[in-house]
Amino acid sequence: MTAKFDSLTVCGFRSCGADPQTLKCGAALTIVGGTNSQGKTSLAEAFEFLLTGRIVRRELTASAQDEFADALRNAHLDAGKPVYVEADVIDTAGTAHKLRRELGWAPARSFLASSTKAPRR
Repeated sequence: MTAKFDSLTVCGFRSCGADPQTLKCGAALTIVGGTNSQGKTSLAEAFEFLLTGRIVRRELTASAQDEFADALRNAHLDAGKPVYVEADVIDTAGTAHKLRRELGWAPARSFLASSTKAPRR
């Protein structure tokens, strides 16, 4: 048995909007499809941000780290609302874990990540 992603939740990240949106990934293969401007790239970059704390494509095109951070925050999001990506992951023993990464504003703590055990569903 291998570890697997059970769900991915995105809030305030790029085009994903101000309300948390969850993608269930319970199957062995999850396919995301849609026409242009439907959020496929935002979802893929949210997943990259969760796992690595960065978006390589944005780093290559942004002239400064602050510009990079602003590009990830949804333009219509209220100033005090957090921007985050989180996932429920089931490990090889069948234990559920929650991974979460938040977009921060202080340069020294721009990216925060946590892993906490969650009850198995």
